[in-house]
Amino acid sequence: MTHYRLNLAALFCLALAILGLVLANWQWSRAQFKEQQIERAAPRGSLDSVVSMPTALGGPGFSWSKDRSADSLDQKTYRLQGGEWITGTQLFLDNRALNGRAGVHVLTAARLNDGSIAWVNRGWAPKTPGTQGPTAEPFIQASVHPPNQTTLDKGFEVVAHKSLMRRVELSENDAVLRQGALWQNFDARAASELLGRLLPNEAVQLWPVIFWAAASLEDGLVQQPPRIAQDDVAKHYGYAFQWVLLTLVALFFAWKLGRKSSAAEA
Repeated sequence: MTHYRLNLAALFCLALAILGLVLANWQWSRAQFKEQQIERAAPRGSLDSVVSMPTALGGPGFSWSKDRSADSLDQKTYRLQGGEWITGTQLFLDNRALNGRAGVHVLTAARLNDGSIAWVNRGWAPKTPGTQGPTAEPFIQASVHPPNQTTLDKGFEVVAHKSLMRRVELSENDAVLRQGALWQNFDARAASELLGRLLPNEAVQLWPVIFWAAASLEDGLVQQPPRIAQDDVAKHYGYAFQWVLLTLVALFFAWKLGRKSSAAEA
């Protein structure tokens, strides 16, 4: 009778199978997350199709509340009108490409009519890669692409997103991740600290999502809120299926290698 015995080769294959299961589960969860985002963005019945004016954010009918969660706001369209841009909150998220061109996302905080504060992704601007040199300095010093108060007075549509699609961070050093106003990713803690320094005597009421401008603000930026397609969801399901296949193959070889080892010893 052949007995199964673990050896180094079989252990390696088992470890590979576990890795495959973990990655398959991750890809599956990503697909389901994106399906939920698509569902949130879809119209909810016939009433939504006839609404000509999105809900006014911070207005009498939709003011800030601590009970408004990011999930309840995510993927929905609103209208920003009135209030003021907060001086000193200009941020640039680096390494954001658009149509093959390198650039940044431009974020600015706005104080709305109800006194609440919303971070607004005003759009995309071109910028050469890198954080050193004269081309990067204006972004570090936040001396370019200032917000236009007129656009806020007139009002514009925005789409709420609870994620800014973070880029991989190759360092844990804050000085590397955030150089002046040039940030690698949006950091909610650092952004709250910035607002605390600028508004030291105020109780900040902050909306828990980022609002992406969905129409031209006439400020030279390119507005292009993220959109998730069904093809993107199918891609993640395909990756999950591939990792499951790898897991099955790894389990087969783990069994085969351990069985062969026992047979040889016999």
